[in-house]
Amino acid sequence: MLCAVSQLKPVFQVTLSDIQGVTLHGRPVALPPGKSYTVSAHILSDHIGVFRTVVVLDFGPHGMIGRGLTIRYERDENSGGAPPLPDIRPKEPFKPRAERMKVVRSADVEEGVPPPSSGFKFIRRPYGSYKPPAKLMDLFDAGRANGSLASLLPREPIQNIPAYIEKMVTLLHIEELQHELEVRMYDMQEAELKGNRGQYLSLEVAGLAEGRPSVLKGDAIFVRPATSLEGSKECKGYVHAVQKETIDLKFSPRFHGSWIQGSKYHVRFGINRSSFYFMQDALHRIAPSYHSTGPHQALILPSLYTGAVTPINDHDMFHVNSMQFKELHPSPPLPAVPVNQVGGCSFPNAAQQAAISAVLSPSTSPLPRVIFGPPGTGKTSTLVEAIIQVLRTQPDARVLACAPSNSAADLLASRVLQSRPPSEMLRLVAYSRPKEDMPVKLFNSGVTNWDHQANAFAMPSEADLRRPKTRIIVCTCLMAAKLWCAGAPEGFFSHIFVDEAGHAEEPLLMCAWLGTPAPQEAPGWFWQVIPCNLGPSFCHASQERKAWAAAPWSALCLLNQLTQWGQLLVKVRMQSSNQWALTSPS
Repeated sequence: MLCAVSQLKPVFQVTLSDIQGVTLHGRPVALPPGKSYTVSAHILSDHIGVFRTVVVLDFGPHGMIGRGLTIRYERDENSGGAPPLPDIRPKEPFKPRAERMKVVRSADVEEGVPPPSSGFKFIRRPYGSYKPPAKLMDLFDAGRANGSLASLLPREPIQNIPAYIEKMVTLLHIEELQHELEVRMYDMQEAELKGNRGQYLSLEVAGLAEGRPSVLKGDAIFVRPATSLEGSKECKGYVHAVQKETIDLKFSPRFHGSWIQGSKYHVRFGINRSSFYFMQDALHRIAPSYHSTGPHQALILPSLYTGAVTPINDHDMFHVNSMQFKELHPSPPLPAVPVNQVGGCSFPNAAQQAAISAVLSPSTSPLPRVIFGPPGTGKTSTLVEAIIQVLRTQPDARVLACAPSNSAADLLASRVLQSRPPSEMLRLVAYSRPKEDMPVKLFNSGVTNWDHQANAFAMPSEADLRRPKTRIIVCTCLMAAKLWCAGAPEGFFSHIFVDEAGHAEEPLLMCAWLGTPAPQEAPGWFWQVIPCNLGPSFCHASQERKAWAAAPWSALCLLNQLTQWGQLLVKVRMQSSNQWALTSPS
């Protein structure tokens, strides 16, 4: 006698039913030997997946039996004939990546056809190509870089500006070569190019959607026939479009004319040198050779600074929600500046109010200020509110708001647009960035430099940059360097804000203040950093580069007034000690 059928631990998506009501009402059903009884299992779920339960058959005094039930739900039966879900099984068995192809730098390269111009014209042209020296490239090509880099760097501690510039230049070269080395793990052997003659040739790249490798419009890909010998001539193709799983390339007319469907090629990925190019240029522009009177007057080194640092006492700190401020040297008190909160921004935090008042104070310029605190304490909110108040209270102000990454810059722009009209903002975006990568609401607001005719982000002309209505430009630190090279005049901005500064390399921060004039006329500077992120991540793992990982605080280049008239200090946990120490961010 079957007395009841139920789930041991009910799964709410699964229901049991039968004709006689054993599952619902517990009505017993006689089961003579050799007979069967049907119990149906139904599933109702708003998502696909595998559901498991245990069905218990109760036979009264004769005992119980438990059986596992597994149901795989693939689609909704009531979806009106919806197509089945795509097959996500692997298309082919896993194959370990082949060994990186050897780069023969002396091999001939046939130039391809780059995408249409971004409209970028150099008004201030960089002074060189800044390519890594041959000796350094040979070390990487031979696989001997890890144990040989220390001899290429100046001896510590750095005692003068030229030695500091030399160190940063060398570290940038090392970083560039390491990026080149790592992207070559995606090199492809016997790959097929598909397409039509005279048009683009498409290359299917596994992992492209996940950014492995990261390929952008304008990047270069090098190919040579699979039957050719190592060191043979390579053909350079430029990326014109990036799809979900393929990239569209354009090579030389000769290559397209000789291309045959089904031909196999060895493919080598290159890197975009743009970021290293402009960071190297920023370093060279502050070097003594660029300035007839010596190095940039805003550059200081902590090893040369002999000023006293005020000892820290916890009771002297201004603690409100982990936002911390303290005076470095005695200075006249700041005049009280009222902060009128605008829509969407409210600051019950007294420390945030003090920071915004300090930004609005007439004594701010040329004093840099640092907003410091752990994640989630309102640093970006404070920075955004300060920008809004500057634009509201100072009609002649021009603001440059930077961040190391596009996502951080997009956030800054979106937050400011909640309180300021789109007509006074320019969200300056790099030519290589896909339109689909932009937040839809920000793109539709019309504040970007999108060129509908070129179907890409184009660099505005110098006249457009000088438009009186454009009062705030939001961009990455790298685009700030391009802005300077495109003709933005020196001293064009009255205030410069850098969000997420602790995530940027020192040369990248220099890109943001490349157009800063002499300190006596410098704009207001404002930095936002996080204590647990005191330096960016670097690709090269050699021991010699540990010094750079801590560089943003051990040797950060700021305006020299920071150590003379600075009123804000940060609390930093030094790597060599477990004690908290108050140090100048210099």
